[in-house]
Amino acid sequence: MTYYVYAMGPENSSTVKIGFTNNLQTRLRTIQTSHPEKIVVHHYIEFDTEKEMRSAEKKIHETLRHIRKKGEWFDLSPDNAKLELDYLKIILD
Repeated sequence: MTYYVYAMGPENSSTVKIGFTNNLQTRLRTIQTSHPEKIVVHHYIEFDTEKEMRSAEKKIHETLRHIRKKGEWFDLSPDNAKLELDYLKIILD
């Protein structure tokens, strides 16, 4: 099984949700149900184990806590979310 830490949010917004899942499409549908704007997956990184995935999500939430809007939603552009996730993957490998 593959595990993911993702950044998703409205297409043209500087607000992204950073979370984890083992099924991106199901997670996207779940988030879309409660959001009035179209939600897209901006970027994701893959992990082999659930433990790695959870640890990575915790680390990125800690790193970005200064721009947290609420819960798992951050004041971050999709491009910067991609950079943050790619950097996270590099430092964890």
